[in-house]
Amino acid sequence: MTRRRKILIGAMLSVVIGLLLCWPRGPQDPKYQGKRLSQWIKEAIPDGRKNCEPACKAIRSIGSNAVPYFLSEFIRPESKSKAAFNRWASTHRSINFRFTDHQDRYVTAAYGLALLAHETIPVLPTLADYLGDGLRGRHAAFAMAKAGDSALPHFLKAICSTNHDSAYNASLGLIELKDGTAAVPTLIESLKHTNEFTRRNAVWILGAIHSQSELIAPALISLISGSDPELRLTAIRVLPLNDPHRGKPAIPKLLQLMTSTNQEIAFAASNAVRRIDPSIVSGPPASPRN
Repeated sequence: MTRRRKILIGAMLSVVIGLLLCWPRGPQDPKYQGKRLSQWIKEAIPDGRKNCEPACKAIRSIGSNAVPYFLSEFIRPESKSKAAFNRWASTHRSINFRFTDHQDRYVTAAYGLALLAHETIPVLPTLADYLGDGLRGRHAAFAMAKAGDSALPHFLKAICSTNHDSAYNASLGLIELKDGTAAVPTLIESLKHTNEFTRRNAVWILGAIHSQSELIAPALISLISGSDPELRLTAIRVLPLNDPHRGKPAIPKLLQLMTSTNQEIAFAASNAVRRIDPSIVSGPPASPRN
């Protein structure tokens, strides 16, 4: 190794050590069975090659004591100095050290919070503030959904937001909920919202909820006969997903729409009829004509 390279590597190590020593400390990284939480979460991330359950169980055992650490990791913004170091190190093959990428950190922290499920209830308002974040919104929604119905008020508020990212990520969270039935009345009411994006989001979510079809199906059928073409198309597409049997009252209108000059509407109506009652339309689904 040349003297110049030794000096370069020594300088690099000094910078790294300085960063590590001077970097502000977040909440404590708790231990369980002699291993830190930051180590357990690395072992808990699925990769298809290992049994993650022991690590997941360890994190759940740490419980609420793990929440401050994961939340801090999630909300902590990208470090410009660490990002600059990573870019510099990538140009030097002899340097293998890298700081954790901030996007990987967001994903990992959200996964940890999701594992804690109901333990995250106290921090749901904080996570909800990030639903509109372009990098963290989807991950916040995922973590919140694992807390169950306690996340509903936050999601229902966000789907009416003028921030499209916030509304979209909230809709993903509602769909992720194992039981979104408590949201149905509010979602049906949102079909009348003045914001087009909110109305369309509500339709998609209702189509993904496989319960309370006695309420959802009539609401979707009414949209098929409505005056909003975009909402009509979305309702046609999701109606068979909720409950094909309860979609039967829509068949006369769907048969009429199959002759529409709007090929997208005609194609969607044809597929909906086929799913609701296959005996009416025979043959494989047709492709929409351009």
